[in-house]
Amino acid sequence: MANLRKKFSVLVVGAAALSLTLTACGGGGDSGSGGGGGGSGDDAIDTSNVSGEIDYWLWESAQQPAYQKCADKFQAANPNTKIKIGQFAWDDYWNKLNNAFVAGDAPDVFTDHLAKYPEYITNEQLVPLDATLKKDGFNVDQYQPGLADLWVGSDGKRYGLPKDFDTTAVFYNKKLVKDAGISEDQLKAMTWNPKDTGSNGWTFTDKNPWGTHYNYDQPQFQETIGWVRTLIDKGYMPSIPAVTGQSSSDIFAAGKYAMLVNGSWVTNAMFSAKGIETGLAPTPVGPTGKNASMYNGLADSIWVGTDNKPLSAKWVEFLGSPECQNIVGEAAVVFPAIPSGTKIAEAAWKAKGIDLEPFTSHLENKTTFLFPITDHASQIEGIMQPAMDAVLTGQADPSSFTEANNQVNALFG
Repeated sequence: MANLRKKFSVLVVGAAALSLTLTACGGGGDSGSGGGGGGSGDDAIDTSNVSGEIDYWLWESAQQPAYQKCADKFQAANPNTKIKIGQFAWDDYWNKLNNAFVAGDAPDVFTDHLAKYPEYITNEQLVPLDATLKKDGFNVDQYQPGLADLWVGSDGKRYGLPKDFDTTAVFYNKKLVKDAGISEDQLKAMTWNPKDTGSNGWTFTDKNPWGTHYNYDQPQFQETIGWVRTLIDKGYMPSIPAVTGQSSSDIFAAGKYAMLVNGSWVTNAMFSAKGIETGLAPTPVGPTGKNASMYNGLADSIWVGTDNKPLSAKWVEFLGSPECQNIVGEAAVVFPAIPSGTKIAEAAWKAKGIDLEPFTSHLENKTTFLFPITDHASQIEGIMQPAMDAVLTGQADPSSFTEANNQVNALFG
């Protein structure tokens, strides 16, 4: 029994270490350097009289109906306006967006990601919002703690208004856990320590946001990924080739995972898996006496090339308001960035029998750490993803991360 409990704890922590590491290496957009200026000047946009039509893009199909309701309400309050919503799958979304920037026909407003927007600032694709928000008396302090700050660039200008946030927790297959002799109470009280599970105080960068030095060369990181590799060798985690081309949610739904660490954005998919009774537990408690989760948030940004800045700005302000975010909360697909919307979403999920306290407790207990925000995200991914794959497939030693880290840090001059 004790051995089984340790195996399950190790599996969860290993999945957490791997998923967070790969997430941090992700990115996109075009390469560049420096903070940039947004390319549109700092003048306030007049939102007092809006009309016309704009395009708004997002990637999550489950969220589209809620945002259509927001658009309907906005259009009713602003006659002679039209919000056209475009939805594309994740990979297609970023490919289309980047191509649209180059072609000069990007959407007027789009859902933005922390891994992407630093390079969009550099390439002057985003409109700074500060003067407009100040003129309109928009409250940027109404969001969950820290979310609004993430969208202030290294130049001190704001390029987005928060729309939602996510944290992580442990999804588990109740039958498989029970068959292994593990109780749900035990899952909710899991712990980890630096000796045998790799939690050792490592941070991605020298500071966050806008760090300029990555730490993939540190022993703490290399020891942790080396340990993750042993989990694959021992059969506690699948190999990289075994899961390539498959989502973790689909593998869980097929009954092949006992548990995995994932984000709040996949809650509905995980709990709707046919034939699987899903449970939710907090991430394990570490040596500090607390558990932890990466804290990520999306925002809505305005493309610098829009030919209707007044309507675009007014729509972004509406998207970032309680009026829209409460509508999104009712849909129970994500956690809206405004606390009232968050509470509405929690209640809507609870009505479906899903208690999301393992996610929301991170905000209450202040146990989050930020998604690393730096320039050169796409180039960093190009360096680190092959390096990570080589180590996890046994083709390279974890010490090889030192050279990869040197290449990453060379990007910052």
